[in-house]
Amino acid sequence: MAGTAVFADHHAYSGAGLAGVEERARAAGADAIVTTAKDAVRLPRPSLPLLVLRIAAEVDDAALLRERLLRAAERRRSAR
Repeated sequence: MAGTAVFADHHAYSGAGLAGVEERARAAGADAIVTTAKDAVRLPRPSLPLLVLRIAAEVDDAALLRERLLRAAERRRSAR
């Protein structure tokens, strides 16, 4: 890894913004840009290769998660 660039969730990427990222990446010696699959579809096409990191979630206790989600939904309904 040659460097990092952090953007807020749902960032509106622009061609100029990506050009700045690419410029800093090249200056740091990077030969590619790494991003999440979610952001890859929203990026303008970079001139450096784009490596897409796919992230998956795994739930250890599905029954407990379901119970907590249902309880939270019920509390929300009751608050209306």
